[in-house]
Amino acid sequence: MPQPPLTPYEKVNIVDEKGFLVNFSANSGAGNSNDGVPVSEAAMPPGGQGSIGWISAIFQNLISRLPLPRQLTASYSTVSNAGAIASGASSISVANAGEASGFLNGETLPVGVSLEWNSSWNNTLSKVTYDATGTTFLIVEVR
Repeated sequence: MPQPPLTPYEKVNIVDEKGFLVNFSANSGAGNSNDGVPVSEAAMPPGGQGSIGWISAIFQNLISRLPLPRQLTASYSTVSNAGAIASGASSISVANAGEASGFLNGETLPVGVSLEWNSSWNNTLSKVTYDATGTTFLIVEVR
């Protein structure tokens, strides 16, 4: 026997903080899992039946799991030696403003070239090594 069409409140699709689609279905029943999120954690009423209030509970539950925004600080430095940019930055930009090539993560960075790395939402970048001996690197970090 064919299933009746879903009403707008019987299934909810939400993109989580990692960009994955999570769907919750009123037909799942308590304790079952939808895409790895237990329905009971999504505050689904027993038996999967209920009013629009369970959708509000799902959103409240998901919002409580999202990381809080954080204030970022930009810093700027000029270097002419070897070193490393510590892991944990949200964004890194390195420009070779000197008169000779340098090295960035073991690769040559020619004069006048700049590179930039940006992390995705609420993630951070790994350590970046550089060697600006004989040249000048301008480095901007956002943490």
